[in-house]
Amino acid sequence: MAGRELHETTPLTFYAADIRDRESNLNIFRDEKADTCLHLAAKISVADSIRKPEETMDINVKGTLNVLDACQTSGINRFVFASSAAVYGDVRELPIS
Repeated sequence: MAGRELHETTPLTFYAADIRDRESNLNIFRDEKADTCLHLAAKISVADSIRKPEETMDINVKGTLNVLDACQTSGINRFVFASSAAVYGDVRELPIS
């Protein structure tokens, strides 16, 4: 299905929120009454994570914990987590095992 068709047939709401804001997450999840969470939010820069490890942990770990907590609190029992190849660092050989 093309993006435009998906938008026309699927009700989507965009929220500009920080996954580190636990209360905001809980409110959004409670209001939406969704049955599935597709979690794509993360700080992905490896260089940034080395320069600012506390911030990266706060976003990626605490933020994900907040999203999982909001799922549990609001009764969402399907959680899809996606990552990127950035977690592998500087790959020198393919395929990556």
